[in-house]
Amino acid sequence: MSAPNLDLKTLDVRVVQAYIDRGIITRAQYEAYLESLPDDEANGVKTDTRMSHINLRTSVFTDD
Repeated sequence: MSAPNLDLKTLDVRVVQAYIDRGIITRAQYEAYLESLPDDEANGVKTDTRMSHINLRTSVFTDD
């Protein structure tokens, strides 16, 4: 199978497994794409994130 024109829509993380299962792309093509992405770690900013959880049955917020 020749490589299809791979674009971001084709490789969307939400549908990539379905495309692999259907033979639209191969796991190797997807992994090669991931390896080709630039490493932007140096552009990141450290954050202090606090996660909260709401129990929909009781509508009570709790800190995780």
